[in-house]
Amino acid sequence: MDELLVELKEVIEAGKMGVFQIADFVKAQAPDLVNQILRWNVYKSVMLILITAPIVYFTSRSIIREQRNKWKIVDDTAGGIIVIWVVLILSTGIVLLNSVFELGQILVAPKLYIFDYVRSLLSN
Repeated sequence: MDELLVELKEVIEAGKMGVFQIADFVKAQAPDLVNQILRWNVYKSVMLILITAPIVYFTSRSIIREQRNKWKIVDDTAGGIIVIWVVLILSTGIVLLNSVFELGQILVAPKLYIFDYVRSLLSN
């Protein structure tokens, strides 16, 4: 019985040391991790803006050009193309706005962004 208690005590002490080592590691790596999270999301937002902004611009420009030519819908195919373009503009516009707002939050309130980011990770 005493041997079991001694072994149990050794396991608990080893577990404590492991927890302290993990805590020390997290404390040491936290600033670098926060920096990398912010840099990655800035990069991601900028790339999404650079990709979606031209899509919205050129697609809407194409629709405007066609409307100037008094585009007459003769069959269902032309109507389908208009619907596809409108969906493309709306979806890429939403992604564009989301990226702009995310980038703004990172630049203006980085601590709030990190808090939201960690909260979203923990909720999933």
